[in-house]
Amino acid sequence: MDWLGIGVFILSIGFLVAILCLLPTLRNLAKTLDKTSSTIAQAEKSIEEITGEVKVTLYNANETLMDINGKVAKLDPIFDMVHDSAEAAHRATSTLSTYALTRVNAAKQEATVAQPEQIHGILKSAAFLYYFRKAKKQQKKSQEFN
Repeated sequence: MDWLGIGVFILSIGFLVAILCLLPTLRNLAKTLDKTSSTIAQAEKSIEEITGEVKVTLYNANETLMDINGKVAKLDPIFDMVHDSAEAAHRATSTLSTYALTRVNAAKQEATVAQPEQIHGILKSAAFLYYFRKAKKQQKKSQEFN
C-alpha cells in the first residue's frame, strides 16, 4: 500500500472512533429533540384551546357591552330630566337667594335708620303682648280647674 492509502485508512479509523464516541451524545440529542417536539405539539394544542376560550370570552364581553350601551342609551332621557330639574332648582334657589339678600339689605338699612326711641317702643309693645298672652293662658287654665 502506498502512503496515501495508509493515510486515508487512518483517517477513516479516526472518523469511525469519533462517530462511536459521539453516538451516545447524538442519541441523547435525538431523544431531547423528540421530547421537545412532543412538548411543542402539546403547547400548540393548549394554545388552540385557550384561543377558543378567549374568542368565546371576547364574544360574550362584546355582547355584554352592547347590552349595557343599549340600557345606558335608554337612561339618557332620565339623566337629561334630572339635569334639567337641577338647573331649574338652581335658578329657583338663586332667585330666592337674591330676594332674601335684597330683603336683608333693606332690613339693615331700616335698622340703621331706626331711632333708639322707636326700638324701645317696639320692644315694650312686644313685651306687653307676650305677658298679656301669658296671663290670658293662665286665666284659662285656672277657669278649667274650677
